This record gives sequence, structure tokens and C-alpha cells, in this order.
Amino acid sequence: MSAAPSRRAAPSAATRIEFLDDVALADVAFRVRGPSLEGVFAAAAAATLSVMVANLEQVQEGWARDAGPREAIELGAAAADLLLYDFLAEIIFRKDARAALTWPVELTVTGPEAGGPGSGWRLRGELAEMPLGGAGMELLVDVKAVTMHRLRLAPEGDGWVAEAVLDL
Repeated sequence: MSAAPSRRAAPSAATRIEFLDDVALADVAFRVRGPSLEGVFAAAAAATLSVMVANLEQVQEGWARDAGPREAIELGAAAADLLLYDFLAEIIFRKDARAALTWPVELTVTGPEAGGPGSGWRLRGELAEMPLGGAGMELLVDVKAVTMHRLRLAPEGDGWVAEAVLDL
């Protein structure tokens, strides 16, 4: 399946997030499905953030209304699942290092075929940022890390599926 670039960063109506109760006892696992890599990456970010914040949608709407800051992101990895890992790890790192919640507002994900021989997977885009506790943010639990346990990103039918486990 081709990894055609798209700028869509919000999970679409066709993207599904499912939390998996039977995977880990002290951690949180999720599965996301969507028609594009960008949609699956955005949904994985939304799943990660919704573990930390009860009212994520309200926070994102407040950021958009106030025209909050954006910052460029660019990541690369040898494999698609490792790119997803790096992307989620970057979101968690920014939360810890900057005391801020970040989420994608624009993403482009390309596979090796887009860059020619010897190239890997690339993610480029922009992240929104809001200070932790800002705009009426209702904090839940602190996600410490994304793990490699059951990490998966693969084509499925006409779209993609991803699974990840978050360490709390």
C-alpha cells in the first residue's frame, strides 16, 4: 500500500480509536484504524492525549479559537511502526520538557518509495501547543512513555491499523 502524502492531521469520521482492556494491567493499550497514515498518526496522538486529558476536544477548540502557537516537526525512521513510536514519544517528551500538551494540526507521512533508494519513512508537519492546565484543561493521568510492547502499524484493507501500549 502506498503512503501517499496528505496534510490531514485530525482523525476523520472514518478513523476509529479503541482502547484495549485485555492487553496490560498497569498500562493503557489502544488500537486505531483509518483510511490514511496521517489519520492513523493523528488518532494515535488523540488516543495518547485523551489518556492524559479528560476534555481534549474542548482544549483543542480553545486553542483554535485563540490561534495558539504552532511548531514544525520533522521525524524519520527506518520503518513505519518506528516512526509512529518516535512521533508518540515526541508528544510525551514535549509534555514533560515543556509542561505543555502538543497535538498535530498538519501532518504528511511518506514511505521509502517517495524518497527513492535508501530513504526511509518521514513525518513532517505542525504541532499545536498549550501549557498543561491551561484553558480549563482537566488532567487525568501522566503518560510516562510509549512502549515497544505490541507496537504495530500495518496496512489493513483500504487503510491502516496501529496498536500501541502507553506506560503510566
